[in-house]
Amino acid sequence: MGLYTSIYFTPTDRTWIAPPELIRSIAAILGACDFDHFTVYREISCDPTLSEDNRYEPTLTKHGIPVEDALPLMRADSSYWTHMMFPCRNFTKGLMAELEACLPDSLSGGFTPWDTSISNGHWAIWSYDDGILTDYGVCAFTMSANGCPTDLALYLERFLAVDGIKQLKHKLESLSNQPWTVVINLT
Repeated sequence: MGLYTSIYFTPTDRTWIAPPELIRSIAAILGACDFDHFTVYREISCDPTLSEDNRYEPTLTKHGIPVEDALPLMRADSSYWTHMMFPCRNFTKGLMAELEACLPDSLSGGFTPWDTSISNGHWAIWSYDDGILTDYGVCAFTMSANGCPTDLALYLERFLAVDGIKQLKHKLESLSNQPWTVVINLT
């Protein structure tokens, strides 16, 4: 399996939980009326040395579930979190085309994030080099894909300068009434 890169848009208040209205609004922006994949996880161990696969177990999984049917099933509290994956629709395809036009292949290394999702209740970043927890929070909107930019820091800087990405971040901030930050991770 090759390298995988994820870009996390997250409120600067790492304890903030997204209400259903925000998730509904993000789905509308993305042009999605359903989730490709919707999973509620339950924490089964508090041991931070365990991998996420050994700390959480899925309690509910749905595929192709309409957003309006999924939102009442969402759980985001001390023991549960929900991961919602969106289908790749026109908004995301437009962002991909803009990123490909603005970021040279010599920097992107062929990486163009297309897989969009929201984690609500938990997200974490573990260092690719040593497996140490480097960042975490409660709510994150993620864009990811296979591949790896040649320079993660420079890629993120240029990624954030792309008009469509600036507009997306602004929409997340205005919809949530929260300042958001963006981090990048390689797995």
